[in-house]
Amino acid sequence: MKAKFCVLLLIAFFLSMSAGAAVYDIYVDGVQVTDANKNDILGNGKISFNSSSYSIIFTGKQITSTADTLIVIGPNCEHSVSITRQSAGSVTISSPSGYSIANHQRLALLIVGSLNIDGIITDTNVGLTNTTLSVYGTDKNGGRAGLISTTPKAGLSINYSTLQQSYIAGFGRISYTDSECATPNVSYNTKTLRYEDAEGNLVDKVDICSFYTYAKIDNTTKVTSLNCIDPLGDGSLTFVPSTRTFTFNGLYLPESYMNIGSSREESENATLFGSQIVTYNIELLRDNYLQDINAQNYQSVSLHLQGEGSLHLMTNQYDIGGDLYVYKNLTIAGGCHVYVGGGVYSTDNAGVLTINKSYLTLMHGDWIDMDNVVLTGCQVIYPEGAVWDSSLKAFAVNGVEVTDRIEIAPINTAINDVNANTPTGQAYDLLGRPVNDTYHGIVIRDGKKRVQ
Repeated sequence: MKAKFCVLLLIAFFLSMSAGAAVYDIYVDGVQVTDANKNDILGNGKISFNSSSYSIIFTGKQITSTADTLIVIGPNCEHSVSITRQSAGSVTISSPSGYSIANHQRLALLIVGSLNIDGIITDTNVGLTNTTLSVYGTDKNGGRAGLISTTPKAGLSINYSTLQQSYIAGFGRISYTDSECATPNVSYNTKTLRYEDAEGNLVDKVDICSFYTYAKIDNTTKVTSLNCIDPLGDGSLTFVPSTRTFTFNGLYLPESYMNIGSSREESENATLFGSQIVTYNIELLRDNYLQDINAQNYQSVSLHLQGEGSLHLMTNQYDIGGDLYVYKNLTIAGGCHVYVGGGVYSTDNAGVLTINKSYLTLMHGDWIDMDNVVLTGCQVIYPEGAVWDSSLKAFAVNGVEVTDRIEIAPINTAINDVNANTPTGQAYDLLGRPVNDTYHGIVIRDGKKRVQ
């Protein structure tokens, strides 16, 4: 009998040792998470834990804590902990303390579709990714609950996320990726560690809006879903997300480059990578000037230029030196004029340039680095006899690659004044100074602006 009792004690000891090895410094409604209960921590089918990804998963939509705080991530937690959602719709959680999540050690990364919560208190960094979050309330002592850091060294990163009517304070730094504060006249003060209005008054509730970025100009100005009607504030640029169309209406940024392509939109739909190419359109209404256009972002962008206006890619107002980059296909159509000082490049081996009854001028002896060029209703007018050579992947005359200027124009169009071999009068730069034929840039000749 005594021997049996000893055996039972040993079994219990080893079971307790094995159970101890599978205990996590995470508590849900007062219950410590272990490998034994991780698939249904509370026994009600609402919360589980994935030990391989260190994710707390909500499977229920309405969760009310009976403990002081629903989720406590302790100081000895081994990994970053993410909180995600499995069921459709929003998740609403609340706790008696007013703080449903207490994070004492590692990064609490919230990745949920929509989360309504009374409060989160943290000693370390918090990251929000693809999250719609509403976090505001009053704690049991009558103080403000919300998203609050207890150490000024902690940071809050808001990535592609929306915060609705939330109270946020205590973070030493707040960073945004495709999100921005939308509450008027409000900013975060890193000295007082809170959001304030223009008079320095504490703001209880702020809205932070998520947006798509469709293009960047000099990596400073973003064309987004929030400002796409007039991102530059002068009517020269507009973007319509539904048709992915940029309208250039007298855009003049001769020393700025434009990166076209949306990381956010493409990451939302994985099928856009690889086989499916996203086409962006540029509608040219008037003369427009930029340094470069890069439409190869994320290796999934083609570009369609159209309209009766012109596009000049230049490094400054005197020197045509810009480039036009595209990942795959480039189409120039609708009778528009495109002047490129550098080259037209494709970063994909199957890239095709199609010119349909429109104009393209490549200056400074550069060439087209594309897999193929298709001319529809237009022809090379300079140099005479130049044709596309598929083996050289360049224009050539009698098998010799063209290293001089290349001009393409619609067939049967009066274009004699485009060919710079026979100038008809003195040329002047934009300051009215006379220039000779070696000058490259925009000139005024016979009362008209031309590219030389």
